[in-house]
Amino acid sequence: MAQDNHLKETAVAWQQFIRSGHLHQPSVPQAVLTSWKNCRDRGVDPWENRRIQAGFVPGQEIAALQMTKSRRRPAETLEAIGRFADENHVVLSIYDNQGNFIEALNHQYPEAMAKKLSVPSLFLEQLNEDLSGTNAVTLAMREAATIRLAGCEHYHSWFHAFSCSAAPLRDARGNIAGAVGASSLDMHQPMMVLPFLRCVADLYQHWRWLEYDRNKNRYWQGIELMKPTPDTPAKPNPLNQLVGMSHEMKLVRERVAAVAQGELPVMLTGESGVGKEVAAQVIHQLSARRKGPLIVINCGALSETLAETTLFGYERGAFTGARSAGKTGLIEAAHGGTLFLDEVESLSAATQAMLLRCLAEKKIMPMGGTEERSVNFRLMTASKIPGEQAVAAGVLRADFYYRISGYDISIPPLRHRREDIPLLMETLLKGLAEAMGRDIPRLTEEAISCLCHYPWPGNVRQLKNLMEQLLITCQAAEIRMADLPETIRYHSAWLNRGAEASSVTPAGNHGSSQWTSASDGKKLLTHLERQMARQVLKESDGNISEAARRLGISRPTLYRIIKDTREEV
Repeated sequence: MAQDNHLKETAVAWQQFIRSGHLHQPSVPQAVLTSWKNCRDRGVDPWENRRIQAGFVPGQEIAALQMTKSRRRPAETLEAIGRFADENHVVLSIYDNQGNFIEALNHQYPEAMAKKLSVPSLFLEQLNEDLSGTNAVTLAMREAATIRLAGCEHYHSWFHAFSCSAAPLRDARGNIAGAVGASSLDMHQPMMVLPFLRCVADLYQHWRWLEYDRNKNRYWQGIELMKPTPDTPAKPNPLNQLVGMSHEMKLVRERVAAVAQGELPVMLTGESGVGKEVAAQVIHQLSARRKGPLIVINCGALSETLAETTLFGYERGAFTGARSAGKTGLIEAAHGGTLFLDEVESLSAATQAMLLRCLAEKKIMPMGGTEERSVNFRLMTASKIPGEQAVAAGVLRADFYYRISGYDISIPPLRHRREDIPLLMETLLKGLAEAMGRDIPRLTEEAISCLCHYPWPGNVRQLKNLMEQLLITCQAAEIRMADLPETIRYHSAWLNRGAEASSVTPAGNHGSSQWTSASDGKKLLTHLERQMARQVLKESDGNISEAARRLGISRPTLYRIIKDTREEV
């Protein structure tokens, strides 16, 4: 009963983690949760089964491996191990320290279950987090301990029907050389399986010692025993492209991650330059269609006269001047992938009407054609005007809007999330400097403060253009206040910044002298520094080094600000 409750709690925790990327109250072992996070960071799709089923070792290869077994291992012992595994309905196998399949230790039960599940075998060619997600073999080697996983403790949904156990194998020097694993379709795997695995591991370690001592080499069955386990570079998480530590951007990332797994149409709204196309790319990269094309159509540049041929294509001889081979439309080019209509509010009413039937039935009729063609794509759109406002203003047809707005995600402008500006500047400078082959310059605290006050009407796009401009015009290792454009240095938001911090301005000091007094200006700048430091420290969970990195200042400088903040309080 307790195990059944644990399985149910784990299933709930897995669903919550897949949706949001975190757990409010972790109810799974820390090693499992860490592996889940690794899988998510590496972009492992928990629903994609084709790679799993294509990765099974064919039966004939397993039989060939059996013929190469070392004669130094007693046949009677191997047969006894296989009988025990078959009788207890487990799939018993050996993997090396890279997760590569070495050999199968039983055959009767695995062959029967493979036929039942319609797969070539139940022995995967490789067991690692990149391919198969969280698994007992990988965790046993990582934790150097016997591991048991059941049901939804596996990250990949294909393995939720299995319970799996594994024990690590060590070489003659005590290094992890592989693992022996046991998998079963029974969630209540027999308790004697774990001690049995440890016994098998002891036997294999003894046989390996003999092999090493007699041959004075580092190989066993052609597999290098002493091969060090390299640090596999993690695949970048597409969500990291949505830079920001503000509450608003955290919500955007959560919504993007949640909606990416489905097929609903997505409508992204926000001002020009906030990153709607970046969000669309992230959704596509996280979706099951990521191997298909992402076709971006700038509706603002789509003239009404050319809309039909651009979107739907045309057949040979459809009109005078048409290509002899005809032309594939952009909608058909998105087949198997994602179609992204940017600035969708710019489409004419006639073009919206043309698109309605295509979006409803996923069929197109090229100009001059006589037969419809089926297309399979996911739709995403972007608009500078919120959908319902666009309908009220007559910019979007109501029926068209309700067809394209399965899920709406609003991306806030930069001025509404100023705390993201320092991190954005750091990220942009790093990427641009690396592309130019330059060292990454440092922004002074005064320059950062000034840039954080600026309202950024062009949002992230404008900020990126400025960072590139500064890299070109400023060749020093430090970007100072004087290097910023005059439009930013002398903007009213910076010159009148004291209005935001009037609570620290000396009583009775009003009027123009408030802004021109050097001592008052210094107080206001200090106050802003403290506000930013408190916020970044909070977001960094009190980690001084991480907070200093995000702020672009040294640790001693941050310590000074913290000390001044405490004295102020």
